[in-house]
Amino acid sequence: MEKKDLIFQFLFLIVSFLGFSQVKVDVGIPYGVQNAHYREYLKVDNGILSVKVLGRSALIQKFDAGTLAETERQEYVDFPGNFTYEGLIEFAGQYYFFYSAYDKKMNTEQLFFREIDFATGKFVGDAKIALQVNVKIRGKCYLTDFFATDFSISVSNKYNICLSSDKSKLLVTYSLNPEKEANYKSYEITGIHLFGKGMKPIWDKQFEMSRTEANMKLVDHSLDNDGNVYALTAVYNSEEDVQIEILKLTPSGNPTLFSRVELKDHLNTLQFVETSSEDISVVGYYNNGKGRWNVEGVYFLKVSKDGKGNIKKFEMPPMNDLKLTELKEDSDGGIVVIGEQRYTGRHGVASNRNSYPIDYYNHVHVAKISKSGDLMWMNRLAKRQVGSTLQQMSCSYKYLKLGKFHYVIYIDNLKNISLAEKGKPNETYYDRQPGNVMAYKISDEDGKVEKLLIQDLTEVNGKNVEQFKVNRIVPVSSNEFIFEVYKGKKEDVWLKALVAQ
Repeated sequence: MEKKDLIFQFLFLIVSFLGFSQVKVDVGIPYGVQNAHYREYLKVDNGILSVKVLGRSALIQKFDAGTLAETERQEYVDFPGNFTYEGLIEFAGQYYFFYSAYDKKMNTEQLFFREIDFATGKFVGDAKIALQVNVKIRGKCYLTDFFATDFSISVSNKYNICLSSDKSKLLVTYSLNPEKEANYKSYEITGIHLFGKGMKPIWDKQFEMSRTEANMKLVDHSLDNDGNVYALTAVYNSEEDVQIEILKLTPSGNPTLFSRVELKDHLNTLQFVETSSEDISVVGYYNNGKGRWNVEGVYFLKVSKDGKGNIKKFEMPPMNDLKLTELKEDSDGGIVVIGEQRYTGRHGVASNRNSYPIDYYNHVHVAKISKSGDLMWMNRLAKRQVGSTLQQMSCSYKYLKLGKFHYVIYIDNLKNISLAEKGKPNETYYDRQPGNVMAYKISDEDGKVEKLLIQDLTEVNGKNVEQFKVNRIVPVSSNEFIFEVYKGKKEDVWLKALVAQ
């Protein structure tokens, strides 16, 4: 695809669409609402497995993906008071609920797991320890919000959990708190724990990086189907001299250099892509370091098993504040690269105690790289959303691949359909306001885009529904997805969208 064709496609997509395709939406059977700080869903056979966590309790629910009815509900209140939810993961045909806790008396960080029997919708036995370390682990502070006036500060993201592409092995990684605060004196230490089927430990070890944190940044980890573990690092010899180093981590020694690539561009993000290929794939965004744009293209690195790297760069019309949010291997072996414009500002004057941070979620950028490493297409999908950092967000997007199409689903300002029909600019959507659930439908073959109106949330069987969030969207077939909303009277309900192929 030539550069001029890409620019034309971008310009076409950032203007308002003059027509919208409507999809068929069915309404499920209401069930009792469960407030939660964390929600996660998995499609399992013909059903949905859901966990909802609030305080010291966790609710497990099962739903029929056809009728959208709740079939099982079991609440557990036997968790420690300081536990943090870490994820619901399908691994080697089993389903695990991960959580962490800090034992202050023993000065021990612990990661636990509990298996869920999907047939019964219940935990199998008691919690088991996946790992424990006697030093503090780095985490991120964030605000949890249940009610608009009730929020707390928690530490999460202590552990990164990833699977091999065939789901036969599971990797848990973490970073220790540095002994010295100054990054030019401290060396990052990463913990590696590898597990096989049934969460049986294979090996574990802590590795210290060879350079200080000022000169070496540990970016990501990767796990292949053979159980090999790799670390992605950026090495800063100077502002102009930056290298990508991929290290191989084994239980028998120190990290060994697997591949090194010299950089001529400024990379602002970089990640491994877990694929079924024997090669190692790395994707990021880059800029030339000379202008005001922080993203000017997509960077693709493929490293063969002998450590030789092949770099390709795909230029794009420049964007600012574009964050790399998802990397997905497609069914044909290609890689889907998704980013979103995100940044944080403040409402009111910063020095005023009544001011508060607000988050902006704007255009989404989607590109597909073929299995052979060529650019198939790329699109910028227009949207504008604003939400408060202190609140649970309805903003951002959900990416799904259904059949031969890619979907980017989001909530939009109710006025924008009529504004588009009149050829006027779109208005911003504000978090928790009524809105339309919309979707961009992208052809896998040529990247052609169609815009869909999924549902006006003020007109669901003549009533208004609330609490739409993109993390409550679940694919259930090659042309259907469902999303959970609050219908009032202390009841939630699933809505099912049927999209034409």
